Amino acid sequence: LIYIYDIVERKNIYSNLGIQRILGYSVEEIHTMGENILPDLMHPDDFKKYLSEIIPRYQTADDEELIEHEYRMRHKNGEWCILHSKETIFKRLEGGEPQQIFGLTSDITEQKLSKTALAHSHELMKYIIEHNRSAVAVHDMDMNYIYVSQRYLKDYNVKEKDVIGKNHYDVFPDLPQKWRDVHQKVLAGEIFSEEDDAYEREDGSVDWTRWECRPWYEEEGTIGGLIVYTEVITEQKQILEALSKEKEFSEKIIKTSSAAIVGLDLNHRIKIFNKG
Repeated sequence: LIYIYDIVERKNIYSNLGIQRILGYSVEEIHTMGENILPDLMHPDDFKKYLSEIIPRYQTADDEELIEHEYRMRHKNGEWCILHSKETIFKRLEGGEPQQIFGLTSDITEQKLSKTALAHSHELMKYIIEHNRSAVAVHDMDMNYIYVSQRYLKDYNVKEKDVIGKNHYDVFPDLPQKWRDVHQKVLAGEIFSEEDDAYEREDGSVDWTRWECRPWYEEEGTIGGLIVYTEVITEQKQILEALSKEKEFSEKIIKTSSAAIVGLDLNHRIKIFNKG
C-alpha cells in the first residue's frame, strides 16, 4: 500500500489499489472518509499513540528521515489488521512545518500472530517442563540449557537454580567422559538409554541413574539439540541391595540349620528347603 497523508488536514490525499487488498475499502471509500479515516479505522489505543508519539516526531525530522511504526486498523469485514508503515516527509508548509507524509504499508498480521503463537508455545513448553514430576533437561546444539524441570535441579542438587542459557558442562564439571561422548552421538542423531548407570560425583558420592537421551528437531528437520530424561534411582538401588543381602542371609540360615525347613509360595509350591 502506497499513500500520501496530510497531517495538517488529517486525511489521505492519495492511496493506491493496495488499500483495497489490505483493508477491503476502495480508494474512493477511503477518500470520502476524509479526516475520520484514522479515528474510525485505527485502533483507539494506537490512534492515541500516533497523535502523542508519531506525529510529534515529524516536527523535528528532516526530509531524509524514515519513521517506522506498527498499528492496528479495522478491515472492512470488522477484523483487526496489524500494519507496518515506513513514512517520510513529502511536503512542507511555507514556514517549514511538515504538511504531508509519504508512506509504504505492509500487512504483518500473519507474521505477528505466528510470532505470538510461537511465544505462547515457548512459554507453555517451559511451564510444562518446569513443573514436570520427572527430571527433564532440554539442551541446544552447544549443550546450553533451554528448558529444565524443577525436579531435575532438585534430584541433582543443582545449587544454581537459574541455569537457562548456561552450559551443561559448566553446571556439571564432574560429568563423566562416557556421557559427554553419548551427547555428541545423540547430537548426530542417535538415541541412547541406560537402566542402571552410576554417576560418580566430585565429592566421592555415587548417584545411580536411569536415563534416556534423544535428539530434538527443528521445524525444517535439522537437529536442534538433545533432551535428557533422567531419574535418580540411588534409593531404590540401596533398597534392592539391602533386600538381596537379607535374602542371601536368610537362605544361608535355612540351609545351615539342623532343623528341617521348607519354604512355600502362595500357591504352595516349594521355593526353598534344607537337608534337615
